[in-house]
Amino acid sequence: MAEAAESSTLTWRDARRDDRGALKAFVCTSPDRATWIPIRRRRYHPRQWELDAQATVRSMKPPAQNGERIRLAFDGDGLAAVVHVTSASHGDFGLTIPIAALAQRLRHGKSRYGDELMDEALRVAAEMRSRLNESVGVFARVHPKNLASKRMLERAGFSPAGLIHQDPPTTGPDPHHRCVECVESWVADV
Repeated sequence: MAEAAESSTLTWRDARRDDRGALKAFVCTSPDRATWIPIRRRRYHPRQWELDAQATVRSMKPPAQNGERIRLAFDGDGLAAVVHVTSASHGDFGLTIPIAALAQRLRHGKSRYGDELMDEALRVAAEMRSRLNESVGVFARVHPKNLASKRMLERAGFSPAGLIHQDPPTTGPDPHHRCVECVESWVADV
């Protein structure tokens, strides 16, 4: 009962030009920035995929372009969640959810805000699909170590569709190749 009441405090709407400031200040990871590791001469974040998502949200410039929707959720404390659905990545045969991000302040225990986030993403995808007049897949990408997002995708009806290697290809087949920049592709029908 408390989960439903807590979840119902989010108000969703399309992103507007005047939301750019809220998007630039959005925080969906902790710590909210990478730290410099002098001995390794590089920056480090324990959940780099969250930091990457945060950077993508902060770089968004609404309003949305043709073939995409950006939806924002607000609560009493400001911007709470961001959903971006686009047909640009998969062309005519599918839609992609490049970003589904929840504010760090809402990410605790089993709050189910993540489920509301995915419900909104799938609702938007279904609206976009109805304009195409055909059944399409909805694709999402998730870092292999991001277990919370994988569980959220499973609850939303997604299934794993394979691993996508984003690092440069090695020369020849290597059974011991460890993908540095891999993401898992997940798919659901709408």
